[in-house]
Amino acid sequence: MKRREGALVFVVLWVLGSALDAARAQSAQTIDKQLVANIPAVAPASLIGVQVAGSQAWVAAANGTILAFDLGSGAPVSPPAIASGLEPGVLDFGVRQGAPVFLTSAGTLAGQLDRSWPVGPFEACALEVAEDGALLLLGGSSALYFQPGATFPTKIPDLYPAIPLADGFLWAITRHPTFRTWQAELLDDLGNRMKRVCRFSNQFQPEGLRLGPPGPEGELLVSTFGEGGRWLSLVAPNGRMLWRLPAPDPICRRDLAWGPDGRLLVLELVDGQVCLRRWVFGNPEG
Repeated sequence: MKRREGALVFVVLWVLGSALDAARAQSAQTIDKQLVANIPAVAPASLIGVQVAGSQAWVAAANGTILAFDLGSGAPVSPPAIASGLEPGVLDFGVRQGAPVFLTSAGTLAGQLDRSWPVGPFEACALEVAEDGALLLLGGSSALYFQPGATFPTKIPDLYPAIPLADGFLWAITRHPTFRTWQAELLDDLGNRMKRVCRFSNQFQPEGLRLGPPGPEGELLVSTFGEGGRWLSLVAPNGRMLWRLPAPDPICRRDLAWGPDGRLLVLELVDGQVCLRRWVFGNPEG
């Protein structure tokens, strides 16, 4: 019970209407977009995205190649070894226990896996990694949750989108069966509802919705489309919306990450060049 009580600290009481009004005041704040690194010789169409591993940013392409950059200097550094079994290509990737883990376009897993885990193929198109090393595959008729040390995954039907947290908990977006409004829920690793985090307004539609990665202090990062463009929202664990800001359309599935300094990192296309930029807010929230 203690691990579940501890995870409940992360519950976000998100009341969208009032939070949106508060966030509009933050949407006009200035953002200093600082160049971290140019990403050479990578076409946007082949990008999978960016993940942070310690003090490095790893940018992966669909052939499994990873380019690594020091987040302090922006200089290229030695990338992690390319995993075997990536044919015919990569759909998604993450960082698990300091090493890359991949979901291939054949539906198989490769890279930093527990030896007891099956490698597939699975019906999935997305991969999420929890802080404690659990793995979640999404996109099929059932999500697949791989607990560290388990010999087979748990099937969770009708789960998408979602992100795993530590200690066997998941954030998920579901639709209320009666009111048909969308809501954020905290689930356990069997798919049982532990708590409804919030119910969105009737106007909310999850177009292009993506959750995460979680913020440096457990904040919930939400990416959606509406009002003529893309919006990023960051909600604190106490339910306060810290900011809601317009953002460029994503150039790949994983264009967002958090640096070790707690600042947002964004893969963007600037003057035809793929680059990684650090967003520094002019009016940071304390």
